[in-house]
Amino acid sequence: MKGYKTLAASALITIIGSLQQIGVINLVPEHFQGVAIATIGLVMAGLRLVTNSPALKK
Repeated sequence: MKGYKTLAASALITIIGSLQQIGVINLVPEHFQGVAIATIGLVMAGLRLVTNSPALKK
């Protein structure tokens, strides 16, 4: 099965972001949140560029 790494990274980022938003964790200080979001976007784009097949296909 291919494409699971990109989906797993996305799920992890979503969970961490959700926990930060509701105040359970404080991983990214407020003044770095813009940089963090931009970095996440770049990482996800990079992961997609190295992916050569649709997600979860054999």
